[in-house]
Amino acid sequence: MTSAPEYRSAGSAIATRGRELREESARLRLRSPIRRAVLPPGTVRELDGLAARIDVALERATSLEALSAIGELVLQLSVVAARAEEELDRMRSREREHPCPDAPKRFTLGSPRATFSIERPFRAQLGHLNDVRGHGVGMLGRFDHEGAPFTLVACGVKLRDWPSTALSRFECLLRTSVPRGPALTIRPRTLLRRLVPSRDAVTVEPTFDRAFVVHGDPSVARALLDERYRALLLAIRHELRGVVVGEGVLDVVWRRRFVAGARIASDEALAVAHAIAARLYAA
Repeated sequence: MTSAPEYRSAGSAIATRGRELREESARLRLRSPIRRAVLPPGTVRELDGLAARIDVALERATSLEALSAIGELVLQLSVVAARAEEELDRMRSREREHPCPDAPKRFTLGSPRATFSIERPFRAQLGHLNDVRGHGVGMLGRFDHEGAPFTLVACGVKLRDWPSTALSRFECLLRTSVPRGPALTIRPRTLLRRLVPSRDAVTVEPTFDRAFVVHGDPSVARALLDERYRALLLAIRHELRGVVVGEGVLDVVWRRRFVAGARIASDEALAVAHAIAARLYAA
């Protein structure tokens, strides 16, 4: 008559301790796709391996002694998770330097187009930039925005046969630093890609997918391109040439008509670059 209550008490203790270990293990795991992409692959594999061992052991545990051994695995997981946080902190606090973009080149292939000097409008419209200088057939300038360094390169294109600059346009590239790890490309969906969709493109959201083609890790792309970020990109879809994330840098490339007195810089492009970079650094 007394054995049943003792059995229920032991079972309750096992269930309670097992639940505590499961909750602690879940808390320590690396769930965010963006965070997983930023951390070194070895750290991610170590976390995943320990988490998998804990899952298997919890399914088989039938005694407090077994749960005690699982507690040691959870302790090891906490040590690796703490090291991962230190690695993330070092990444966030490191000096955010990025290499200078390649210099723009003249248009070739016998085109009637020619590159024209944009030094005067570049300096006049981007007076807040420092280190403004010629860069190939274009101009380069550096500036800070909300504590993050940016580099802007712009070159001009016009039709030789048309003297009016109303038919001219700027090709612009905005670069900033991002954590090394995630690789992602976002490009406008061309007519060819509408007719022949890319097989390895990532599907994000129907409206967004009709405007852009995304390549990269699907989990990272979907986690990064939430509603807010999709709206930023859709706002400049007619000017945007592409967004490329990889090798520790983020590039936003766009094209716009040149109109006297208009700004070369795009507030929308800057918003896209700053928002994505901030999201990756906050992983």
